[in-house]
Amino acid sequence: MINRNMIYVLAFLNPNIQFHAS
Repeated sequence: MINRNMIYVLAFLNPNIQFHAS
């Protein structure tokens, strides 16, 4: 289970990668 916060952090650290939070 991945929290949305982690998604935002990963997306912030990796702007080239697009994380789709569904």
